[in-house]
Amino acid sequence: ESSALLSNLCSSSHRLCASLSFSMRELLTRAFSAAVAAANPLECVRRSLRFTPSCVSVIGSSVWIPLEDSTPLYLISFGKGAAAMAEGAEQILGSRIKEGIVILPNQQGISHTLRSRVYEAGASNLPDRRSIEATKEVLSLVDGAECDAVFLVLISGGGSALLSLPSKGVNLDQKVTTIRALVAKGASIQQLNGVRRVLSQVKGGGLADRMGERKSLSLILSDIVGDPLEFIASGPTVHPQSSIRAASVIDDLKARSSLPKEVIDAIERENMSLRVAPSAAHHVIIGNNAMAMEEAKKFLDTERFRSTIATCTRVGEAEELGREVADTVVSLQRGERTAILYGGETTANLPAKSGMGGRNQHAALTAMIHLSRRREEWKGLQFSLLFAGTDGQDGPSDAAGATVTSQQIIDLTPQEIELAEKAFVQANSYNFWKEFRGGECHFKPGLTGTNVMDITIILSHTM
Repeated sequence: ESSALLSNLCSSSHRLCASLSFSMRELLTRAFSAAVAAANPLECVRRSLRFTPSCVSVIGSSVWIPLEDSTPLYLISFGKGAAAMAEGAEQILGSRIKEGIVILPNQQGISHTLRSRVYEAGASNLPDRRSIEATKEVLSLVDGAECDAVFLVLISGGGSALLSLPSKGVNLDQKVTTIRALVAKGASIQQLNGVRRVLSQVKGGGLADRMGERKSLSLILSDIVGDPLEFIASGPTVHPQSSIRAASVIDDLKARSSLPKEVIDAIERENMSLRVAPSAAHHVIIGNNAMAMEEAKKFLDTERFRSTIATCTRVGEAEELGREVADTVVSLQRGERTAILYGGETTANLPAKSGMGGRNQHAALTAMIHLSRRREEWKGLQFSLLFAGTDGQDGPSDAAGATVTSQQIIDLTPQEIELAEKAFVQANSYNFWKEFRGGECHFKPGLTGTNVMDITIILSHTM
């Protein structure tokens, strides 16, 4: 009888732990949703952009562009938040917009009633033929606009793959080969976009050059740590101001031998003379990771967690983030309802023959492996982890990232640990999470229509 009672108690305890894990995963999902809502492109535009018959201005900034009744106003929007940003601008400006072009990722499947022309392009965060065709339409609009025209440019993460026109002497396939090679080498977004702008007619201030002295206002959702204007979407309306040289980037990454000759030639011709942006060009950040993180924290505060934002600027290797999260979990005090948040964007170095995954899924896998090796150090702690991209897409996959719970780690079998370690070595995190426990850890909110980098959350309380 005592054996049966013990068995029933263990079974009840396991069900309770599973229930607690589920409820904490739900809280993680809701915290993620709060972060994404804070970076909602439509709302970011609506709360920032102001229009009167005599001017266009931005709340909280000194930007103020005078308008005459006859001033032609053009809208150009590109990135993962392009459709929603354009919708916000059209709601505010209405019929004052003479013409607009919107370029958005072709897998978003967004239904809209925009007055602007809409182009879908750039599958899997890479430029394609449709990106080039849409970009040519943008340049045609700019070149044909009146000398007193005002351009409203709405920029969001993922814009580099959408507003794309290779520089002369470089074709699309060569550019895509270069992007893939640099990503495989673990290039940071600054390094990647520092090379992209050399291989483009519109990046690195190229679009601003076509606008000339005509007034422009760029409203930007930042997807890069520190909000560097010259690197967000590769800075189409901002001339390079840093000393990053494309040649140094490919040498630092030891990528030169992996790139086409035409690309190397274009990189060697890079002009490093700093150009002064036209005084008529204005830029304002209207959404970023810090804003998203703060809203996630506010939500968790209302759920009675002792919440802390550890950082909004986490960079480096995804593997390092996973280990750091594991170390943090081990150090947590028992008996406290704790939430710790990390924001930023890491990278992943890929082996020569890699599987499928993304930085968030890889970091989650790393954390799980390390915590499984240190079970005794966090015994008695109940926790759930979330590693996710705010755009809903982690690498070239349909997942934003993954969740991991203490109970799942406790229940790991030797075979599952072996599979996890094999997937880690092969950079095959997507397929691991797809198969593990029927995919219950895969975090797939769908494309969110925004992009303000990544969010990692630790939630804990005692069992």
